[in-house]
Amino acid sequence: MPVTSVEEETVRIEKASAESQALEWLEKAAGDEYEDAISEFHKKCEIARIFNIYEVLRPEELNRYFGQIEKVANTDWMARYFGATGDNAAFHTLFSMQNPDGGFGLDENYVSEAYDSYLVAINCASVNTNLVDTNSIETERLKQYFAETLDLSEEEMVKGQKIDILRFLLDRAGKGPEKKKLLAKYETLYQEAVDHSGEKLNSSNYEYVLKSWMLLAQNNKLAHMEDKIELLEKRQREDGSFDGSVEHTCLALECLKTVK
Repeated sequence: MPVTSVEEETVRIEKASAESQALEWLEKAAGDEYEDAISEFHKKCEIARIFNIYEVLRPEELNRYFGQIEKVANTDWMARYFGATGDNAAFHTLFSMQNPDGGFGLDENYVSEAYDSYLVAINCASVNTNLVDTNSIETERLKQYFAETLDLSEEEMVKGQKIDILRFLLDRAGKGPEKKKLLAKYETLYQEAVDHSGEKLNSSNYEYVLKSWMLLAQNNKLAHMEDKIELLEKRQREDGSFDGSVEHTCLALECLKTVK
């Protein structure tokens, strides 16, 4: 084990503490009152998804999050629930709604839509593969839907969603010619992420910049990584949250987990 200085060890502990404080804040936020049942479900799923990424959500705790929520077997519900829980039954229910082209619609037998397929992809990407096989034939078909059917230059998709899909594709492409082919195909999107990765963080660009960092870090191309981490952590409040927002805190934690 390499010897570290006291200063280096202090920095390491502080960084771990920053993430721990953010996770603790999310734990408290999960118990907050919500505007409606849908908002409650969406936010609890996102919080649990981040806990899954950090591998700190124990299966016996799931009832505390979802025990009182009625299950709805449509794409939106099942994708979010699967990403939050890694539940094997939810995975099979979700993929029973997959269309022949590999994509997903709002519900079973609905035409494939970019957003519904996107929801499935990002939630599959966050699940611990020890819980369920997310590199199955079904997810391979979803990958082909994005690679062959969906044009990531479509204006109706927001930039952050496009980056998430590209990350999903690259993650399953390995390091061979398939990855090079994807980067060449989506060169414009990738270059935009490079260009925006150096922007100063603010409320309007927060999601896009952080997702750009994650895309570049995934491909070992994130320049000045330590400086970017420091910029992000400066947005953390004393209560542990990022900007006092569940969405911003979840995204910050996912980014920190990815880029470090």
